[in-house]
Amino acid sequence: MRRWSAKEKAKIVLEVLSGQRTVAEACRAYGVAESLLYRWQREFLENAHAAFTSGCAEQEARIRELETKFNRLKTDNETMAKTYGFDLTRQYVIVPTKVVVLTALTNEDYIKAKATAGFKEESILNAGDKKFLIKETVTGAAEVEAFKLQLQRIIEAKRGLQQLIDAQPRFTKEEDKKKIEDAIAKTKADVDAAGAEFKKAHGYDIPTEFNLQTAEAKLYTLLSDDEKKNLDKAADPKKDGEAKKDAPAAK
Repeated sequence: MRRWSAKEKAKIVLEVLSGQRTVAEACRAYGVAESLLYRWQREFLENAHAAFTSGCAEQEARIRELETKFNRLKTDNETMAKTYGFDLTRQYVIVPTKVVVLTALTNEDYIKAKATAGFKEESILNAGDKKFLIKETVTGAAEVEAFKLQLQRIIEAKRGLQQLIDAQPRFTKEEDKKKIEDAIAKTKADVDAAGAEFKKAHGYDIPTEFNLQTAEAKLYTLLSDDEKKNLDKAADPKKDGEAKKDAPAAK
């Protein structure tokens, strides 16, 4: 079983609390069980004040920075608890239900796109002084998950192909050269086939650089026993009434 250092735990927790990754994404990226990550998160929020101790000037500057971040997270957490009845110490999962595929545009790219037939200005997303082309909008929780998995498989296959190509010059024996050449050819064929399948399904080639922006999502929390009982009563009030009716009368 892997032992995580305090620094590693803090890094992963801060990625989740700052919104860089969802709990599910962090668990997949680092190979951490959700229950363990939730425990780290709870311990971090409960014990972060311990980091704010006196020390040298460099440490104090870092401490002030951490204190500011912690206070902001604490305030956001309290606001969330008051507004939604939910805070970050509870087990939860965020399920994207709508994502937008974006590619960055230079001014030259934008001018070229604008000159093409059928161009629509609503296909451009402006973010400050940057422009992005909306390649596709994927809607539905299952559809978003399937789209992400398809992208992930293709990206990993491309990464594997590049690793084989980079390693190729290190093989000097003819037998080894043949093996690496065959592996490269097979992997390239797999990448090309996956790319062609993606283009057929989505109408465009996978961009070299792209962003997936979550437009809509649902947040699910693990219910406590009391919350579950209250929901069951609200869903079937007759059942609760019948239970009281069947209960023995007090003497």
